[in-house]
Amino acid sequence: MNKKTLQKILEWGIYLWVFLLPWQTRLIINAGKLNGDPWEYGTISLYGLDILLLFLVILRIIIGAEKKHFLISSKNSVSFWYILFGFLAIGFLSVYWAGDSSLALYGFVKLAEGIILFWLITTSVFKLTKISIAYVFAAVAQSLVGIYQFVFQSSFGSKWLGMNSLEIAASGTSVIETSTNRFLRAYGSFPHPNILAGFLLIGLFLIIGLYLQTKRKERHFLILVGLVIIVAGFFCTFSRAAWLVFGISLFFLLGVVDPRKYFREWHRSILKLVGVVAMVFLVFALLYPQTIITRFSLQERLEKLSISQRTNYYQDAFNLIQKHPLSGVGLNNYTLAVNYEVDSSLSGQEYQPVHNVYLLVLSELGIFGLLIFLFLIFQVLKEGWRALVRRSFPNSDNWFSVYLVILIAVFILFLFDHYFWTLSVGIMLFWLMVGLWQEALYKE
Repeated sequence: MNKKTLQKILEWGIYLWVFLLPWQTRLIINAGKLNGDPWEYGTISLYGLDILLLFLVILRIIIGAEKKHFLISSKNSVSFWYILFGFLAIGFLSVYWAGDSSLALYGFVKLAEGIILFWLITTSVFKLTKISIAYVFAAVAQSLVGIYQFVFQSSFGSKWLGMNSLEIAASGTSVIETSTNRFLRAYGSFPHPNILAGFLLIGLFLIIGLYLQTKRKERHFLILVGLVIIVAGFFCTFSRAAWLVFGISLFFLLGVVDPRKYFREWHRSILKLVGVVAMVFLVFALLYPQTIITRFSLQERLEKLSISQRTNYYQDAFNLIQKHPLSGVGLNNYTLAVNYEVDSSLSGQEYQPVHNVYLLVLSELGIFGLLIFLFLIFQVLKEGWRALVRRSFPNSDNWFSVYLVILIAVFILFLFDHYFWTLSVGIMLFWLMVGLWQEALYKE
């Protein structure tokens, strides 16, 4: 096979990997148990996507390294790769002081896998528009599954697709409990509705990007159909944090557009799309008014319980940080440390990470790990700002603006949830977005 054919296989393999990202088919190598109960954060798994990623990495190595700009900053700034290697080093060292070194090593492997994905994305040849289309198709598929789950209050399980069957009455199933009924929230193929919401949040910005990039009106109609489906799925997750972050991030999207060339055109288009989003939300709110009232009044039993639990998670995190301010408790060891050092009386499923990535990094890797992580985010924002000021990215391709806004949205979501740090799909999703952002920044 010649190099050109291998390159095509690699390119379409990346598109396939992105499309399959939501499907969590896995082989459980070691099922975690804590206090005699199932414990997801102690489970070690090999995912189907891990195998596909390994194949793509090997293919990339066979094709051969090409000289390409790896630095996220200018030559006078700190290399982004130095930050990544520093972050990996801290993570690897934490294996030695972690309460469970095998869990910490697994956490290190997942972190390294995410960074390898970043490397693959930034050194491979593909079209940003095509990879965005692959993601949008995945978002539409997930939305259809989520809409089915919510509207019909039913789900189907499949070990081959990595999906669990959801029982509305079962403890641990995420539902909205009103005074008269329980409503199953949309999961898609993800382990929690909030993860589906985060995935669809990114999908919303990508489909907006496709609309803004596309000039043909017949394609605009198809994109609008996709937008309606994704918004409907996004609504059915009932993720307040994701809804809030989407609203905030829309203002950033308007702010990153070059006013000299694009503001008027993009402004009109974005407002039109926002109108579509608002209409879909309004229709579903009118169809299911009690669910909206329950989610925002915070007066029903489960809403109060959710707030109480999140408060307890913060208290657990602060306890661990006070005990291990420099070293942290080790990668992937947060819930185990809570069991050992804070409260050993809970069932395995009740041990949950604090819903804040920044506090999680501080708890697991200590102050030095957090500083490196914050420096990584600072580098992204700094280079994004420099590119916007200088307009140094290609004006003919504004995917940079879209991916920058997506990363800003993710950084805000870090304040409200943990899956970008604790779960395989979240880790891969984060590093995929960082890689695509850098690819858009340095796209020639």
